[in-house]
Amino acid sequence: MAANVPDWAPSFEEPLYREFIGAVFREMEARGQKAVETLDGVRFRGKIRRLGPLAEVCRFMPVAQWKRAVGAYFDRVERADAALQEYLGRADLADTRAKLRIRMASERSVTEAGADLCSKPVAPGLVATLVLGTEAGAAPVTAAMAEGWGVPTEALFEGARANHKRRKPRREGESAAQILVVAGADLDHATEVLFMDHYVPLEPSAGTLLIVPNRRTLAWHEIHDMGVLQAIETLVVIGYQIFQEGSEPVLPVLYWYRRRRFAMLPLEIQGQNVRFMPPIEFVAALKKIGVDLAE
Repeated sequence: MAANVPDWAPSFEEPLYREFIGAVFREMEARGQKAVETLDGVRFRGKIRRLGPLAEVCRFMPVAQWKRAVGAYFDRVERADAALQEYLGRADLADTRAKLRIRMASERSVTEAGADLCSKPVAPGLVATLVLGTEAGAAPVTAAMAEGWGVPTEALFEGARANHKRRKPRREGESAAQILVVAGADLDHATEVLFMDHYVPLEPSAGTLLIVPNRRTLAWHEIHDMGVLQAIETLVVIGYQIFQEGSEPVLPVLYWYRRRRFAMLPLEIQGQNVRFMPPIEFVAALKKIGVDLAE
C-alpha cells in the first residue's frame, strides 16, 4: 500500500485513492459543505465520517459510477443525522434515551431468540444489541418498538453509545505479552469492543488480538513482537475458560483487529490442546515484524 494511502483504504493505490477522495470532496462542495481529510475519513459538520466501507464499494465499481455511489452514501448520512437530532429532541422519549444500552451477543444467540431484535453486526459471529436498562434488569429492544417510537435503529444505537460508561483497562502479564483487560460485574464491559480506537489510538502495524468471551469481559493484546506467541495462548485459554463458566457467554473465539476491521482467527480446542489455524494475512503481518509462526 502506498505511503500516502490511509489504512482504511487498503485496496487503493495512491492515484486511485486520490481520485476517490476527490469525488468525496466534490460531493461535499455540491452540498455546500466544507470537508477536511482525516486519518479516519473526512470531517464535516463537526463529525468524522469513516469512509472505509464506501471506499471498498467504490473500489469494485467503475470510476464513472463513483459520483452516484458517493452521493447515495452522503444522502444516507444526512438522513441518519436528521433522525438522530429528531430523536434527541423528542421529550416523549427522554426516559427511553436515558435507559438505552448496548449489549454484545453472538449472532447465533440473536437468531435463536426468534424475536426481531434491534441489532447490528460488529465482527464475524458477533453482534451488538439494544436493551432498555430497568431496575429489574434489561429488556431487549425490538424492531417493532423502534418502529412504534418512529426512530431509525441507527439513531437508537448512536444514543446508546452516548450513554455508555467508559472503563479504565488493567494490565496483566509481562510487558512483551501484556494483556489489557476491561472486566467487571456490569454486563456492558464487553461493549468496550465498539471503542477499540479509543483504547488503541496508535494501531500496531500487525494489529491487535482480542477476545469477547462474555458480556462482562473484553481483553486484548497489541501485537509488537514475539510476545504475541504467548499472548495468543493466554487469550485463547482465558477466553475459553470464561466462556465455559456460562455467565452471560458471548463467544470463545479469538479476533484479529486491524485497520478497523475484525477477523476471526480459526481455533480448534480439544481437551487441553489448542490448534491454531491462522489465515495467510495474519501470518504475513507477523512476518513483517519478525515473527514466524512456522518456527
